[in-house]
Amino acid sequence: MRLIDADELISILEWNKGREKDKLVSINNLIKFLKSRPADYDVDKVIKQLKTEEKLAEEKKRCSCGSTIQWEEAKGYANGISVAIDIVKDGGMDGLD
Repeated sequence: MRLIDADELISILEWNKGREKDKLVSINNLIKFLKSRPADYDVDKVIKQLKTEEKLAEEKKRCSCGSTIQWEEAKGYANGISVAIDIVKDGGMDGLD
């Protein structure tokens, strides 16, 4: 996934308006520009970190069996990490449309 500055892209496209055919920005150059934009994060690395955190949360849940409040807190945290993993895998766009 990449972050694209929409204003920057629009300015490139608007620059093309009214240009002579030989002075237009080519589609290939536009694609090169888009590919050169940095990724916002490495999805696989984020998921790996969250899975490590999820394992720690599950361990914390097992260790907190003596206290109902601690167990519920650990259970909620583990569920939150699980949801975060799903959000990252889906690109974070569900429900935002």
